Amino acid sequence: MDRNDIDIELQAEGYEAAVGVIRPANYVQAQPLYSLDAEALVTAGEIMIAPPVASCSPKTCRVGDRFKFSCGVQYIEYAGPAGVTYLLWTRKATP
Repeated sequence: MDRNDIDIELQAEGYEAAVGVIRPANYVQAQPLYSLDAEALVTAGEIMIAPPVASCSPKTCRVGDRFKFSCGVQYIEYAGPAGVTYLLWTRKATP
C-alpha cells in the first residue's frame, strides 16, 4: 500500500491530512496522554514506541511500518541512531 492509498483509507475514516514529523538521532520523548486518535507511517529511519508500563512490550517500527494510538494512550518515543521521519494522521477521538 502506498502513501496515496493510505491517505484515501484514513481520510475515509475521518483522519485529517498527514503531516510530516522528523525526530533526530537517539531522540527520546515521553508523550503526554494522547488527546486524538493517530496513525503514522515510517518513511525513514526507525522508532521504538514503548508504553510506560513494564507489562507491555515495546514495538519497533521501520520504513514502511505503520503504528497507531487511540485517545488516552501514553507512550515513550525512542528514535533510532539515524533518527526517524514519519507521516502522522490524526482525528478527533472516536467513542
